[in-house]
Amino acid sequence: MKLLNEETALLKKREFKTLDKLQARKRQLSLSFDKHQTAVRAHPEVLDNVPDDDRTELRNLYQRFRCALSDNILALRSSHDAAERVVSLIMESVRKQLWQAPDRLCSLCAARPADRGRQQKSLIRALTAPIMHGMRLAKGDALRKERTTGLWPL
Repeated sequence: MKLLNEETALLKKREFKTLDKLQARKRQLSLSFDKHQTAVRAHPEVLDNVPDDDRTELRNLYQRFRCALSDNILALRSSHDAAERVVSLIMESVRKQLWQAPDRLCSLCAARPADRGRQQKSLIRALTAPIMHGMRLAKGDALRKERTTGLWPL
């Protein structure tokens, strides 16, 4: 939970440089959690041997974990959405600049004005391809994180 709270605090402060180390550790912990959770699911009868006091304490810890996880997910989602908005603004700005000066940017197709729109769209795709590729990678990372944090009720 400490790691989740630290990551949430860093996301809220927008300190992205230090997140890489935390996220690598978080990935290791989530894989370990998933391994242990799978083992318990394979043998649910083990839970029958847990004393009531420990079971109550585990439920309380689980609730605190769920709250920390929920806060972390919200912080990650808001950071992702903010990054998407920035990328969209950049792409829109590039589009506007391309459409405002078509003759300068499409001097190669001056003989064929009908090709101008197609060349502008191709140029927009070429300029924004690295940005879009980074967004797809980030979205894939988010989906992998969601898959590795499957939780089970106590």
